[in-house]
Formats: sequence, C-alpha cells, structure tokens
Amino acid sequence: MRSDITFVFLYLVIAMPLSLLWVQTGQASDPEVMILTQEDLKPIFSEIIMKNAPWPEQDLAISNFSARPATMSVPAGKIEYNPINQIHSNYLGRKAITVAVMINGKEYGRIRMSGDLQLYGEVLCTTRRIKRHTVLAENDIRVIRRNISMLGPDLIKSTEMAVGMRLKTSLRAGAVLFAHQLESPPLIKRGDLVTIQVKSDNIRITVQGEARNPGAMGELIRVKNLMSRKEIFAKVLDSGTVEVNY
Repeated sequence: MRSDITFVFLYLVIAMPLSLLWVQTGQASDPEVMILTQEDLKPIFSEIIMKNAPWPEQDLAISNFSARPATMSVPAGKIEYNPINQIHSNYLGRKAITVAVMINGKEYGRIRMSGDLQLYGEVLCTTRRIKRHTVLAENDIRVIRRNISMLGPDLIKSTEMAVGMRLKTSLRAGAVLFAHQLESPPLIKRGDLVTIQVKSDNIRITVQGEARNPGAMGELIRVKNLMSRKEIFAKVLDSGTVEVNY
C-alpha cells in the first residue's frame, strides 16, 4: 500500500512539469494576434482622405472620427488598407469610406470609417467694436488661424485687403471680416469743389463743378457744372477730379 502511494506521488511530480511544458509550447506556436483600434484607424482614414483633397494637407484636420467595427483582431503580418468605394475629397464636410483589411495579401475583414474634413486658415478679426463708416487701420484688425470650413469664399485673409477700406456696417470685437462688409472710402464728399474733365475724340476741356453726392474712386456721382448750372454724371478719378466722356 505504501509503495503504491509512493509510486503515484512520484508519477505526479515527474508528469506535471511535462504537462505544463506541453501547454506552453502550444501557446507559443499559435499565430500572434493584432488588435486594430480607432487610434490605429484614424491616421489611415486621414491619409486616404487628405491625399485626394485639393487643399494643402497642413491646413486640413479630421474630427468626429468613428469606425465600425470599433476594433478588429487580425493575425500579425504585413497590413494594408484598400478602399473599396469611391472617395470624394474635393469638398469639405462628412466623409465615409470602407476599407478592406489585408494581411499578407489576404482580406481579413472590412471596416467602415467616417469623419468630418475641416479646413483651417488665416482670417482677419476686429480688435474692438467698430462703428459703421469707420476707415480701418492696422490696429483695428488682427490675424488669427481658425476653422474656415463654413465661412465661404467672401472671407478676407490679408490685411492689405482691409486696411484703408470703410465698414458698411458696425462690427463687434472679434468679428470675422468679409468682403461684402467693406467698401472703398469716398474720395469726394457732397459739396466738394471738383475739376470736371470733359473728354472726347478731338477735344479735352476742364470746368469747375460741385459734387452733389459722395463717391469713391471709379464710382459715378452727380456733379453740378458751375458754368452751365446743369447736373451731370461723372466718374471719380481722385479726391478733386471727375471725368465725363462724350
């Protein structure tokens, strides 16, 4: 009886390490698994979308990214992501693509990814509240970088386009400037004395006149001819000269 117990004990002591060794060897021979997460997939989505976009990549950003499924387990190997639907990147907004996940050339599944494509750029903002008809100076505006995806083509992006222009409407501090809010300041005010240049193919004469309404360069204004006392329309050339063509 005692010898039987001793035999069983020795068998367990010797056999157990062999059993453990067999289990460990089996696990090591299994293929290694990679888990793809949203953090892994977002750069892939951004690269595919931005590569086909007409804007500089440094001015683009992706927000509200999501993937379905959110995670995927695949075997280790050379991984590729092949888009299987048409990509429209020539406009901003929500984008969606489906990619086939390839490991060593074999497809292991598909993931649908989506996100918002946004455009960033420089804009001009007012530094203070500015009243209507104020002629803008350099200290009235500042340049900031922000999301311009929804601001449209009317956006003013350089100080040269704004300084010296007059506001058509009052603006709060921090307001973004648009072209439709600005106009050239009048060079001639109502009541100013001006020189009227009359031009035709054969003659060129000048007479004195009086502006009947204000006008900026290139605009047509009503001018009273002080010699004939008649009112005519003339184009503003500068702060003291208007022109009539016959």
